[in-house]
Amino acid sequence: MDGYRFCKRVAGKSGSNFYLSFFFLPKKKRRAIRAIYAFCRFVDDIADGEGSGDEKERMFLFVREEIEKAYSTPSSHPLTKELAYVAREFGIPKEYFIAHLDGARQDMVKARYETFADLKGYCFKVASVVGLILLKVFGVDREEMTEEVAVDLGLAFQLTNILRDVSEDAHMGRIYIPMEDMRRFDVTEEDILKGRYSGKIASLLVFEWERARDIFERAMRGIRGETKLLPVMVMANTYYSLLMKMRGGSFNPFDERISLSRIERAKAVFRAIWSLLCRKEVRK
Repeated sequence: MDGYRFCKRVAGKSGSNFYLSFFFLPKKKRRAIRAIYAFCRFVDDIADGEGSGDEKERMFLFVREEIEKAYSTPSSHPLTKELAYVAREFGIPKEYFIAHLDGARQDMVKARYETFADLKGYCFKVASVVGLILLKVFGVDREEMTEEVAVDLGLAFQLTNILRDVSEDAHMGRIYIPMEDMRRFDVTEEDILKGRYSGKIASLLVFEWERARDIFERAMRGIRGETKLLPVMVMANTYYSLLMKMRGGSFNPFDERISLSRIERAKAVFRAIWSLLCRKEVRK
């Protein structure tokens, strides 16, 4: 199977908010997004798979070698062929792909974060660096969207995922909410791991929600591009809508996993388009 069909098959199986935000793109850029998504999905599946630690380490080493090949020598692996195309066509630094790989591996060896600063470092690798890759694909300049804004958006997306997936992560023995925040609200690791919802956990989640909202809104104010950034606006509005569904002190991640309906996703797309149209009117 060639690289194009391999990545198209991986992306086609997904209902991800990330991938579904990019149907508006022209063919060449959509091909790049498929390759980027397939790469992220491939390395994430290694970390979350059922293999032994040694097997996963061997797979991470294999992917690291394939990244090197994408920037130097030919490879027979279909995903590597597509990464080579993306890297060459859009000038994406090798370090971005390596950073994301390191973030996925971190999931295998690190299950707690002491401070929010520690968590931000992890979020940069698994989410923000993907935003930096997208800036290259879109050909965005600093007048339209800075790297700082892309990093903030990635952080906001990942914090939203963390809030939504508290229970799912706990079942894998992972707690992404910073330990310092849990102590502040007198919530123990056992409370999270055993799903013991309480007023203390509710207050903790409100605190984390407000931080994610503030980062989101700051980042969205920094998006100044127009049509070129429509996919980014669609994705931002989609994740923001997801975050808003977790608003207030009644959200219990141990009872349900929040998601958006088709109508809610359609509304997010409409808001993104409307926002860009309004900006154009203001600039006339």
